[in-house]
Amino acid sequence: MRLTLLHFNDLHGRLEQLPRLFYLAQRERAAAEAEARQVLLMESGDMPDRRRWECQATQGRASFSLLEAMGVQAGVPGNVETLVWGRSGLARLVGAVGFPVLAANLVELGPSVPGLKGSTLLDLGGFPVGVVGLTQTFPADFARAGYAAVDPRAALRREIDRLRAQGARLIVLLSHLGLTHTPASAAWEPPDALHDDAVAEAFPEIAVIVGGHTHSELHSPLQKGNTIIVQAGEHGRYLGRLDLTVDEASGMVLDFAGWLIPCGADVPIDPTIQGTLELVVEEAGRVKKNERRPHGIPNNPH
Repeated sequence: MRLTLLHFNDLHGRLEQLPRLFYLAQRERAAAEAEARQVLLMESGDMPDRRRWECQATQGRASFSLLEAMGVQAGVPGNVETLVWGRSGLARLVGAVGFPVLAANLVELGPSVPGLKGSTLLDLGGFPVGVVGLTQTFPADFARAGYAAVDPRAALRREIDRLRAQGARLIVLLSHLGLTHTPASAAWEPPDALHDDAVAEAFPEIAVIVGGHTHSELHSPLQKGNTIIVQAGEHGRYLGRLDLTVDEASGMVLDFAGWLIPCGADVPIDPTIQGTLELVVEEAGRVKKNERRPHGIPNNPH
């Protein structure tokens, strides 16, 4: 079985990058499918940013609308999605899209946010792939926001066992945990935070970790034991691609290659996503205008 993972992370509101990222994703998808590869497009958290007015006006839904239009197949919430607009804000984001949003460590006796899942099983041409989500935990902030956060290790073990019982032959972790060695000031997190490299050592059955949070540019995949770790920097400057050859019987990765594809001003703009972006910005403008309108004055007094 041949699989290509396309991924990006930590856009922090740079919505203008998405038409170019989608152009690259479509180009890489076509090339991979021409080689008889299955393809997944994944996003690893911190997509919106309150400092961008379009995101603040819509509480992040502007960015999630674009992810939906791009055909993203799985996502994980970052600290922006979980904390900036609170638990109700995350619920609205999750409810606004059709793809699974995954965070196994934000559940307690079921989802703490309606629609949020711990994992999902994807059927790729008859080959079952299990995808688990983990987001970085900020205990004090999470408690104030009303989340029922649990130990990420226990949550991960539970979801892996569940996926294996459902027949998953390959396990992918979609992570907003970050790496231990990070760019300066890229990660705000508790001192005992769990990171992707530690997860790889503790859970060797995870084949791939598609990461975010620490804005790390991994131009080549990082391999820890049996686990391959990828991350695509920040702000939509790169689209990540990871090609895997997997033994269909055992689920063992036989071969892999990964790289980052620059997404600069020379990359063409996809007109469909550009049009969606313009509509999203227009709608955000109406929301912002209505918020400023004095209470009780109708939208069209005439």
